[in-house]
Amino acid sequence: MAQAARDLGNGLVLRWSTSDDVDRLAACMARAFGKPGEPDLSLARMVRRYMRGDYPFMSPADFALVEDTSRSDRPVVAGACYLREEWTYDGIPLPVGRPEIVGSDPDYRNGGLVRAVFDLIHERAAAERTLLQGITGIEYFYRQFGYEYALDLGGGVRVPIESIPGRAADEPEPYRVRKAVPDDVDAIDACYRCEQNASLIGLRMPREFWR
Repeated sequence: MAQAARDLGNGLVLRWSTSDDVDRLAACMARAFGKPGEPDLSLARMVRRYMRGDYPFMSPADFALVEDTSRSDRPVVAGACYLREEWTYDGIPLPVGRPEIVGSDPDYRNGGLVRAVFDLIHERAAAERTLLQGITGIEYFYRQFGYEYALDLGGGVRVPIESIPGRAADEPEPYRVRKAVPDDVDAIDACYRCEQNASLIGLRMPREFWR
């Protein structure tokens, strides 16, 4: 069941997004994560990617946002998306809710808008009986919304350059680097799953993500 919009006062309305909010959400997050006069366009692109309808972890209706209805352009001034992921613990699948792209317009900060956004997200998680939530971001900041440190963030694979076999001058180069194409999805997926075997906790990535 969709949660009703909520009046926060002074023309500010808390609600869930629709596909019509993409441009204003992108503008809000670009401003929230950017510097004065320098919006962060990478965040705007991320919002558009998440909201375009084919992102496997959320739909265009999964961005909790605050809209300023007192202005004629009705800007989005705060928000966070709600990703629905499947993690595994020792091979056991677990549904996980994950807030992401949490931000607010600098002109609207210190008014409790992010807290209101988290309240809306937590209400949805409770309604959907999602018992586990995780978030990454600013150190200590999310403790005020009920989150605690549980996992180390990071990791990866590194190959020392000296461990790569050399070749004779007349031998052809056996490796090359190129951009991935759709036909590589099987190989990428296999590599990802192989790497997960070394981890107690992992995130299941559907093939749609790699595409």
